[in-house]
Amino acid sequence: MFKSWGLISAVVESIKLKRRVVFRIFIIEGRVTGVKVFLNRFDNQGILKISTKGNIKHENYGYGLALNSQGNPYITGASNWINEPFTPCIWTYFYGTLKLWREFGQNGTGQEIVFDSYDNLYVVGTAGNTNLMVAKFNKFGVREFVEYREDLHSGTDGFVDGQNKLFISGSKKNYFGTLDAYFLKLNFTLYPEGRSITINNGDISTDSQTVRLSISALNSDEMSFKSSTMSNWTQWEPYDSSATFNIESPINNTAYTIAVKFRNNYSETIPINDSIQYLVFPPLNPHITLNEGALNTSDPLVRILISISGADEMCFKESTSKSWGAWKPYRYWTDHFFISPVNYTVYTIMAKFRNDHGESKIVNASILFYIPLSLSIPLNPSIIINDGDYSFNSTILKLSLFAVNANEMRLKIGNSRSWKSWESYNSTKLVFINNIENNTSTISQ
Repeated sequence: MFKSWGLISAVVESIKLKRRVVFRIFIIEGRVTGVKVFLNRFDNQGILKISTKGNIKHENYGYGLALNSQGNPYITGASNWINEPFTPCIWTYFYGTLKLWREFGQNGTGQEIVFDSYDNLYVVGTAGNTNLMVAKFNKFGVREFVEYREDLHSGTDGFVDGQNKLFISGSKKNYFGTLDAYFLKLNFTLYPEGRSITINNGDISTDSQTVRLSISALNSDEMSFKSSTMSNWTQWEPYDSSATFNIESPINNTAYTIAVKFRNNYSETIPINDSIQYLVFPPLNPHITLNEGALNTSDPLVRILISISGADEMCFKESTSKSWGAWKPYRYWTDHFFISPVNYTVYTIMAKFRNDHGESKIVNASILFYIPLSLSIPLNPSIIINDGDYSFNSTILKLSLFAVNANEMRLKIGNSRSWKSWESYNSTKLVFINNIENNTSTISQ
């Protein structure tokens, strides 16, 4: 013989599934079979699609029903064996039947069940018929807390607002010992929520072993990190929304995962992670031009303009030279002096670049040295000191000299009032400087 104990219905709009579904809980008692919780599901046409029962223990009572973001039903209530206290519990629909999902606390009943936007589950109920009970499970099914309030008699309903704050209604004893209704927001110790980690603002790759982390976790006090190459987590440090992380001995063209976990005084989270590719190159796409791409010049001093990505240093040589010049810091331009150039001759300058990851390919540019023979007076005079160095620390300087149609030359050094005597023209000359003052010197030709 069976007797119907009651009917509890829940109507839920499932936005993600784009349908309106109706779940119904009802309880049936049998003299031998005990008390069973039944769950029915109807589609939006009112047709019964699922009918299943939860017969986990001798007596099983279901009172609250809610769906998570995936549309899966969860029921809270209580169950017990014969002559034992009731245990708060949660059932869920799993492969065609109701399964006991979690038991928690002692001598109590879950009355209402709700989900927040992170799919954390809250159960509101009563413990020992005299105290409010609230339990929380995260979306992974891990119990975060079971809290009790002796000043509140029971909890019968609950909901979560848009800021994921839990509100509860129920009853509490007044001054005269009778029960009054209450409605309030509870501030329990919260599990760190809304967790995220992003490496270098979401970049796919990096050429630096130090990366920037953007982090978020509500209610977190501390955080700890670990990369895919580390065997241990870093020491716990105070929570911050940003951090830097050093990838140990990175290998080129390798993906690295960085994980973070959070904790507060109550609990520690499951790690979350993000990944980035460590990818480094030598300087890329080198290109040079002489005198902004001019075809010819009558001046042995030419301007080299440079375009390249990722260069730290550069060096040059003429195509007829056997050795390269010294490496010097990269900049987007430099000057080069052709020593004793021959008229009607094409000269080629070669360039290469490097960084910590290697050298670039060699590139070159050419220009024709051309001076009309009809010119008779000295033209295009130029002077280069120590092959174009920016400074010197020796009293002997090397001069590279040029002037078209020149037969003689003379020099004036520094602040001297007079020029030296005329002497035969030569393309190179060594000079000795007396009384050097730091950061000063001028040579005139």
